[in-house]
Amino acid sequence: MNLEDEAIGKWPANVGSRETAYEFVHRVLRHVVLDGTLKEGARLFQTEIGERLGVSTTPVREALHKLASEGLVDFGAGRGAVVHRLSTDEWREIGYIRRLLEPDALRRSAERIDSQMLAEAERIHRLMNGETDVVAWVDLNRQFHRIHYDAAESPRLTGILMTLLDASTTYLARAIAERPEIAQQAQAEHAVIIEGLRRRDGDALEEAAIRHLARIPVPLETALPT
Repeated sequence: MNLEDEAIGKWPANVGSRETAYEFVHRVLRHVVLDGTLKEGARLFQTEIGERLGVSTTPVREALHKLASEGLVDFGAGRGAVVHRLSTDEWREIGYIRRLLEPDALRRSAERIDSQMLAEAERIHRLMNGETDVVAWVDLNRQFHRIHYDAAESPRLTGILMTLLDASTTYLARAIAERPEIAQQAQAEHAVIIEGLRRRDGDALEEAAIRHLARIPVPLETALPT
């Protein structure tokens, strides 16, 4: 697996009362996948992970399946779990579907969002402005978009969009690591989305969603495989 000791050392060995073993393992593995410590295609051995993190294989197995549902890990026949490999074709497909669905979701959100949800979106936006850790930033980005997905009051639409957003997380983290200005650009566009929600301007929000998603680049200066 080649999980570096230095990376593991950043996390407490003792799970503590507020975090289950499963949550602890999921947090650690998600972080080292998103920050690139674990490379694409790296095999993830449950026994080794459990030994390094001081837990049994049961929470490791649960965490790996959760990561698979988030698009960060794949299970292959006879190979077990491996870190998901990125590809340009997948990234473009994710973007294509999001561009079809998000403008409508934002229009629905404009009609339904309440003051508490809007205040939370503004709070998260402020946190993102000062966040320099890439993994923390993409986690906040997930929370930001989840707010207006939920405000659309369409559980199935929210579920589809969250699946797509989770699948795009590794791409976004890798792109921002290479080009930090992407985060600044996204924040400016998030501010436009917040203003559109505040004014309940569905037309402006549709346009903002299209611009926001169209400007997300194919990661990376290093070409991804197709």
